Amino acid sequence: MYWGPIGFSILLIAMGISMFGTLSGQILNNPRVLFALAKDKVLPVKALAAIHPKNNTPFTAITTYAIIGFMLATAGGFKQLAVIASASVLLVYLGVALSVIKLRKMQPMVAGTYCIPSGITVPVLAACTILYCLSHLKADEKWEIIIFTGVVSVVNAGIRFIKK
Repeated sequence: MYWGPIGFSILLIAMGISMFGTLSGQILNNPRVLFALAKDKVLPVKALAAIHPKNNTPFTAITTYAIIGFMLATAGGFKQLAVIASASVLLVYLGVALSVIKLRKMQPMVAGTYCIPSGITVPVLAACTILYCLSHLKADEKWEIIIFTGVVSVVNAGIRFIKK
């Protein structure tokens, strides 16, 4: 470190403030994402779209988010949570990159709309980079991600089946 212990302390304090801000934003935002998904019927759980009559907040979504977060935090160590969170975000980004490729082939470009330069090169490179990163997970981490994705998929399919 160029600035010695003082620079390290300043960097550590700045990182702490940044992490606090990020976590605060996520804690406020993510339950409302659950609420919006339920309200728009993307998630088939009507209870998540409930609004508290007095406080006018999505109390069920907030409680559900807190319970899920608590269960995940107590079920494993920090490393497991970090790996699952990182890999989950990469899987979401992979889905977005693949969706861009599919949409490019399905829908012609309309004049005056934004278009990523160089066709599908950017989403293909993004997908390859994500797959490269995911390929470097350890075998047990890959299994954790597969099991986690499978459990979430089964729960989602079960909820959709029950709703029909």
